[in-house]
Amino acid sequence: MNKDQNTESPLHGMLTEFVENGPFTGLAVGIVKNNKIIFTGEYGTADFSTGDPVVRSTLFHQASVSKTFVVTAIMQLVERGKVNLDSPITKYLSYFKMDDERYRHITVRQLMNHTSGMPDEEDYAWDRPEYDEQSLERYVKNIRRH
Repeated sequence: MNKDQNTESPLHGMLTEFVENGPFTGLAVGIVKNNKIIFTGEYGTADFSTGDPVVRSTLFHQASVSKTFVVTAIMQLVERGKVNLDSPITKYLSYFKMDDERYRHITVRQLMNHTSGMPDEEDYAWDRPEYDEQSLERYVKNIRRH
């Protein structure tokens, strides 16, 4: 809990319930309205082996949460005329390569709606997360082996 958190808020009660009785073991929340932070809160445990609580600086796996932000950013670029949904992804990510030559025809749209034919990654590295600035690019480049 922090100074911005309103413990009288129904949201505080709901989030506390989520971490005490599932489905989450820990979470951090920030709500912005009209460019002003109106609610923040950290709940639960970040690391069960140490008992460390979730704090404002706790790092979480991106997982599917990032999809919303990535698609929003791409659509903003589409609106500005900087990205064409039907262009090959290699137009924007020149380093993107796969062993299967069909990768050259994968479009931005296909990646966004999961119809590119790319295989699902089976090793998400949940037990060995990487947080350095190059970790996302390394992950994308690792797809090449497919």
